[in-house]
Amino acid sequence: MGLMLLRDSPPSVIENWQVGAWGEERTARKLGKLPRGRWDVVNDVGNGKYNFDHVLVGPAGVMCLDSKQRQYRLDVHEGARVVLTERYDEEFTASGDDMIRHAKGNARTLKLRIERQTGQRLWVQPVIVWWGEFPAGVARVNDVDIVHGDRLVEWLGQLPARGLKDQAAVVDALKPGRRKK
Repeated sequence: MGLMLLRDSPPSVIENWQVGAWGEERTARKLGKLPRGRWDVVNDVGNGKYNFDHVLVGPAGVMCLDSKQRQYRLDVHEGARVVLTERYDEEFTASGDDMIRHAKGNARTLKLRIERQTGQRLWVQPVIVWWGEFPAGVARVNDVDIVHGDRLVEWLGQLPARGLKDQAAVVDALKPGRRKK
């Protein structure tokens, strides 16, 4: 009986992992629509025990994308604070500060890794791709861009060129990713 219950209702850590994996897959599909030859996408890049969900290298520079699929509405208050509101209970809110810190930390770690391997000094832009309710659709909080997944390709197309010294060397530094798309 216990096995049947476990099968029908996995532990929350497993369920959260699965929902997160679905968000990563949705983002990978969107990134697959970018023009080939201009953008290089490396998905699921190993980072010790963890991973970088997606690394995007192209005209707008290098970006470390962190996919999030949640049952919360994401709102940005005063341009500096992310508030997550429970979908079924408007009274339940949580701070998105940890999510912002995590995205910035991943971008910093990725930057150091690329610089160490290529000798190229560069900026890595942290980006959160949000798959959930997000009325603003696009926002910037503490130097982290937050973009609704459905607007990702359009948003990327509007970014100014940054001029990357050697795009191929950066992509080579990311390999092997766990999967390449």
